[in-house]
This record gives sequence, structure tokens and C-alpha cells, in this order.
Amino acid sequence: MTRGTLFYYQSDSKVWESTEFNGDMYHGTPENPEGIGDEVIKLMTKLNKLDDFKEVLKAINEHYEYKEGNECWSITDSAIKKSFEKKIKWIDKERPALKGTNDDPRTWKTYPTFKDVNTWQYWGVPNLSDYSYVYNASKHTLVLTTKGSTMEIPSGALGVLNYGHNDCLCKDGKIINGMGNYEVTPELTTMNKKEFYNYIIKNFTLDATTKNLVLNILDYVELQALNETDTQEMLSQLLDGIGLDDEEIKKVNFGSL
Repeated sequence: MTRGTLFYYQSDSKVWESTEFNGDMYHGTPENPEGIGDEVIKLMTKLNKLDDFKEVLKAINEHYEYKEGNECWSITDSAIKKSFEKKIKWIDKERPALKGTNDDPRTWKTYPTFKDVNTWQYWGVPNLSDYSYVYNASKHTLVLTTKGSTMEIPSGALGVLNYGHNDCLCKDGKIINGMGNYEVTPELTTMNKKEFYNYIIKNFTLDATTKNLVLNILDYVELQALNETDTQEMLSQLLDGIGLDDEEIKKVNFGSL
């Protein structure tokens, strides 16, 4: 079930978030034509005011009929702060192993903002869905720091994120840059052990001890000589807490890890 959340950006202090819609919130493909991502793209065009955004939510909610599906909520700095305070309490109570890791907000040099997608969290504010649709209603270009890159969303355009990564940029209901309906997704770029390690070091903030631990984990997994599925599962378990997602782990060249 592919989840999706919609955002309406007016300014840094005025950002609105929908409820998370659960199911088929991806681009349609020949293999999976039921995805409604392209419908979302067509709906989220030329939104001149917040009421227009709410009308989009009503249209999308016809698929789901959620009790709060027609509503949206303001994402303020205080709301983000409260969300991360809840995460800290959750770490202390439920996941003490995450204390002091990159997943612990207390280790970050700067406090999270809406523009830094790397700090968005599942089940939090802002909510990092499988797919996130961000409409820029401001008069200026919105620059988001995404996973491994940045996304520049011009005024009146829609940016689509896929698990925090750049997916596509849309204008007037059409995809103008990136992947779209019925397009062939390129094969994942694979990485060997050294390349995967360097990728982690470059994209995640780790102290010296954690860097050594990651390298030891990769060495250990390599020695197990497992099949691809088991290797991927082991990497997911042993590297849990760093912030890697499944798509990133799939890029590892399991045959020569």
C-alpha cells in the first residue's frame, strides 16, 4: 500500500499538510495502472488560495472517504518542534538504541525545518510519506534539500518526492522534469561495498565510532555469502537507525558486496 501526503506551501511560516492517504498514491504504470499519482498532479495545478487546496483534498478523498481526509493542518516551527519532542520521548522509551545516532534529533547541529526533507519523519510533522506532493503557492522558488540532492520548485509548480528522493517536477498539471506516467524507470545504479560505504559517509552524519561500526557490518555481511534477498534483509536490520531506506539498500551490488 503506497501512502501519500499533500503539502501547500505559502511561505516558511505558512505550510499546510493533508492527512496521509494510504493506497495507490504513486504514478500509474503499465504494470500498475491503478496508481492515482497522475490524477493528483492534474488536480494540483493553478492553486490560488488555500480553499483551492482543500477542494483538491475533497476530490482525492473520494477514493478513501477518510473522516479527516478533507482537512489540512498548519505546519509551524512550533508544530515541528512538538513532533520531534514526541520522537525523542519515543526513542527514550521504545528505542534506546537510537540514542546518540543520526536518528536522534538531539545530535543534529540545526533544528529541522520544512525545507530539509532529510529531517521529515514517518508518522510525524512534516510527514515523509512514500510519495509527497508539494505545491509552491508562494511568489518565490522553493528549494528543498532532498535525499542526495535538492529540488527547486518554481512558483506555481508542484514537486513530487518518492521516499524523500526527487521524483518529478510538474507545471499546469503536466510533468516537466522527471519521471511520469508510463515512462520506463531506469535501472538502479549499483554500488559495491566501498562505494556503498562512501555513499553512507557522504549522505549521513556519523561520528568516527559509527563509521567504523558501519564498515565492520559491511565486512561481516560480505563474509556471510548470502543470497540477494537475505543480504538485503540483513543490511536493513544491521544498519537500522542510520536512516537508509529500502531503495538505497537495493542499490548495493550483492554479487560483489
